[in-house]
Amino acid sequence: MEATQVVISGGGPVGLWLAAELRLNNISVTVLEVRTDIDQRSKALTVHPRGVEVLASRGIHQRFLDESLKISTGHFANLSNRLDFSVMDTPFPYTLFIPQARTEALFEEYALGLGATIRRGHRVTGFTEHADSVTVQVEGPQGPYEIQAAYIAGCDGTRSTVREAAGIDFPGTPSTYLGWLGDVLFDNPPPPGFNRFNERGGLMIIPLPDNQWR
Repeated sequence: MEATQVVISGGGPVGLWLAAELRLNNISVTVLEVRTDIDQRSKALTVHPRGVEVLASRGIHQRFLDESLKISTGHFANLSNRLDFSVMDTPFPYTLFIPQARTEALFEEYALGLGATIRRGHRVTGFTEHADSVTVQVEGPQGPYEIQAAYIAGCDGTRSTVREAAGIDFPGTPSTYLGWLGDVLFDNPPPPGFNRFNERGGLMIIPLPDNQWR
C-alpha cells in the first residue's frame, strides 16, 4: 500500500490551492480528482481584490493579471449602484474576470511545480479512520487501490464523498433563486456594464478574455 501525508479528494480550486499550501510546508500530498480533464463549463469567474492580494502573497498574481480583465467596479445584491473598488486601500483596486477553468489550470501548474501529486480519473470512494491515520479507498483507471495517509481533506464539493463518509450532515436550505450561466460569442456585443433587473428576474452580460461574454 502506498503512503502520503495528506490525501485531498477533489482537484478544483480549493483542493489545488490546499495542495500548494501543504507543499510550501514540505508536506507530501496526493490530489485525487474524478474528472480526467478540467471542466470547461461556465462556472466561477471573479477574483476579488483580497483574492489578488492572497495570490500576490505567494508570488503568482502576475500570471492571473496577465490573463484577466480588470474591472474597477462591481455589482452587489442586484443594486443599481455599483461598488467602486478604486477607493480601496489595496495595490489591486479591481476585480479580475478569469474563467474558473483557467484558474484551475494555473493552480494545477503551481501545485505541480511545488511537487504535489495530482491524479485525474481517480475517485475517492471512502476511507477508514484509525487512531493516527486514515486508509483511503480509491477507484482508478486500473481498478481499486488504497492509500495510507495521516489526513484526508474533503475538497470535493457539495456532494462530498468525504463529508458523507465522515458522517457530517449538510442539510442546506431551499433555493430561492435560479440562474443559468453561459459563455458565448456575440456578432454585436452590448455596451460594457449591461445589466437589467426587475421583479421577473435579471440579466447580466459581462466581458471575458478572448472576446467571449458571460
